Amino acid sequence: NSSRKGCFDSRKLLLMQRIQYSFLWINSDYTTFYFCMILQVVFHVATLMPTKESDPNCNGKKRHIGNNYVTIVYNESGHPYNINTIKGQFNHTVVEIVPADHSTNSVGLLCRPELMEFVGGGGNPRLVSDTNLPILVRQLALHADLASTIWESLNRPPYKPYASNWLERLRKIRKIRQMVLEENEGHQNSYTMDFTDLTDPDRVKSGGDGYWHHILS
Repeated sequence: NSSRKGCFDSRKLLLMQRIQYSFLWINSDYTTFYFCMILQVVFHVATLMPTKESDPNCNGKKRHIGNNYVTIVYNESGHPYNINTIKGQFNHTVVEIVPADHSTNSVGLLCRPELMEFVGGGGNPRLVSDTNLPILVRQLALHADLASTIWESLNRPPYKPYASNWLERLRKIRKIRQMVLEENEGHQNSYTMDFTDLTDPDRVKSGGDGYWHHILS
């Protein structure tokens, strides 16, 4: 869609601020932004991204939305949402919102089979009011994103579960430190040859690492 329709409003839906936003080729005027004491989240909102005549299939929008672990879908079509609608390496989980009567909404969680244990999707949808919808949807999205991140971390080296950005940063620092220590230890144990090893007989006989002594003896 090139604009929001029906009851959809991303700011009301997620109780977020609207900020000026310019990212790569998108150059959107605004997007939605949520923050608290421990996290900050910027959402890709398809209806806020420009719809270009040169891109009738909206591949540019899909390129960004397809890189998200979690997709929030406001479904007014009357048909069940297919999780494979936007294909990509990610898009592990979908929070589907279906508007209902009397200012209520049906909220369901869809996920790929391999993430069922982590996300807990596939259960019965929740029926919530318009007032409580933003809090539930946002929390479901954040928890599903965390579960997807943990699952991804367990399926790639070093196969350690993700816990937080702080812990991941600490792991990277320790990895760099270990690499530096191993490199320094390797330099200390190896013998560096120079031209004097070929001109000084005593040094040739002493041999350093034994390489030139083996050749010249």
